[in-house]
Amino acid sequence: MKKLIYYLILLVLTALPLMACQHKGESAQKHVDSDFISGINDVLPNGWEMEVIGQKGAIGHPHGLEEALFRIDFVDHTHQFSDSGGRATFPSARLYFYDIHETDSVLETIKREAIYSWDVPDYFDETAKYIVVTSPLYINGGIYTEEAMALYQPLDTVLKEYFKLHR
Repeated sequence: MKKLIYYLILLVLTALPLMACQHKGESAQKHVDSDFISGINDVLPNGWEMEVIGQKGAIGHPHGLEEALFRIDFVDHTHQFSDSGGRATFPSARLYFYDIHETDSVLETIKREAIYSWDVPDYFDETAKYIVVTSPLYINGGIYTEEAMALYQPLDTVLKEYFKLHR
């Protein structure tokens, strides 16, 4: 009997954390449209990878805006360019996805925040469901040399084509 109780306690103690993790994952990703995200992943240029952040409190936001529904961080670990200090830097981008019904508010904030010199929001594109925002700091870490932009351009092109298909 003692052994049975021991095993039941062990089972409960093992199951509770697993259930909590599963529940957290579901609530953290509730706003993330998996088909839409999967489609983005399918069109990424060679070398580019993406990470979706959908957990409330971890998403962040450009200056002046509220937290987005989710964000996607893109990085290409196969190519590099040099920053102003000569350090090797990977091409990258960060996009924030807001509900399309917030477009007027988001655009108003972008206009208002343009007076600042850091982390200002910038319109990237939109779809039928989302208005997509970035910041000059979030494209290649704010490095806009010809070399850096040439490495970023393939990502920009496929994302804008993909978003156009989803308007």
